[in-house]
Amino acid sequence: MPIPYHQITNFMNSKMYQDKKHPAHKQANDFIDVWFQNNADKLDENNNFKESVVSKSSVSDPLVLDDELIKRNIPEIKKHEGVKDFPYKDTKGIITVGGGLNVDNFDKYASLDWVNKNTGQKATPDEIKADYTSIKNTPSRNYQANFYEKYTVSRLSDAQINKQMVDHLKSDLAQIRRAVPNFDKLPTGVQDAVIDIQYNTGHIEKFPKMIQAIQDKNIRSVAEESHRKDVSQDRNQDMIQKILQIIDWDY
Repeated sequence: MPIPYHQITNFMNSKMYQDKKHPAHKQANDFIDVWFQNNADKLDENNNFKESVVSKSSVSDPLVLDDELIKRNIPEIKKHEGVKDFPYKDTKGIITVGGGLNVDNFDKYASLDWVNKNTGQKATPDEIKADYTSIKNTPSRNYQANFYEKYTVSRLSDAQINKQMVDHLKSDLAQIRRAVPNFDKLPTGVQDAVIDIQYNTGHIEKFPKMIQAIQDKNIRSVAEESHRKDVSQDRNQDMIQKILQIIDWDY
């Protein structure tokens, strides 16, 4: 009986797994080995899925329109990033708003259509500057985002948040296509993992082992290299699960 994906990813997300000398690291890899053994009939000698294994539902149509990619990924990104209409500091002390939008730079912060929560009117330049200064001067001690709500009066509308996320993803897709060959022909699970990493880190090119694994069509390596240390266990688990559910790679 195949081992559930969550058991594999729980091990991969554990602090013990990060220490390659720790027994848990070997145990985690053993769990992954069993998964591949149980799916051996679908794989060739290089851990790539055989051409005879076909499931078009797991494969993206070539040249999927950006609008479709964005529509598919926004709900997942919102789930993991959290959506806040007020500015806050993330775990690295970066001023953030909406669906994980970095607005630590004042010019970028001031370019948004802020609304005064008390008046319902567009925030004035003075209010925007005061809020930015206030949030900039608040402590950065890994507080939850809601801790920062009381420090500002400016808010973003849902429409503005969605617009910023769409713009963010359009920029991400351009960067992804420069870094990841054949991106538009990849299975949807791999596409979604690449998009999530780019959105979250801003630098998919800093994952060269994953990019190489994608070119090699080595599903196991893609799953392993998608793991990030600085995101939640649930986020890593969701991405790895999407990848391991792929049963065809036909370009």
